[in-house]
Amino acid sequence: MASYANNELMSSTEIVHNFSSVLDSIKERRRDKVAILRKNKLEAVILPIEEYEKIQDAIELLEHFQIFQI
Repeated sequence: MASYANNELMSSTEIVHNFSSVLDSIKERRRDKVAILRKNKLEAVILPIEEYEKIQDAIELLEHFQIFQI
């Protein structure tokens, strides 16, 4: 399971009120990610597009590897 620094955890209300600055902090790499909490439960994560694309590429590669093993 992923771990999060204090500055990477934000409530959904905080995200709504500070969306532009949160997005800028992700884009400018001041934060690696932002985990969004709603009712004290982790609901979503905001990532830079490059990280998201790397994850998607890794999933696709894993799927191809699993198909190859079959």
